[in-house]
Amino acid sequence: AGAAESPGSKAAEGVGGGPNTPGLPVTVAATGAAKVINASPGDRVILVVKATGTAEIEIPRLGRVETATRYAPARFDLVLPPKPGSYEVRDLGSTRVRATIDTRSDPA
Repeated sequence: AGAAESPGSKAAEGVGGGPNTPGLPVTVAATGAAKVINASPGDRVILVVKATGTAEIEIPRLGRVETATRYAPARFDLVLPPKPGSYEVRDLGSTRVRATIDTRSDPA
């Protein structure tokens, strides 16, 4: 998986391996630009979200919420839905998007 810049100053990172295949964790920093994580429908994505303080991190479209602290990041072990989509990762109750998991296009 490599990092590249995409429009809007968002870092794009691919997740390889195909459906339900374990991959390397993808880390989202506590600060900085939102990251775009490219994956395929059905992929397993391990997402680690760092925080400078205590924060509840949510992926609303997947119904997932985890706690992150300064010392322990939020960890999500996901198997993405089989249909293409886009899934925002954000602070609970906030409009600040930390990352977007995008399965709408082929990450090749």
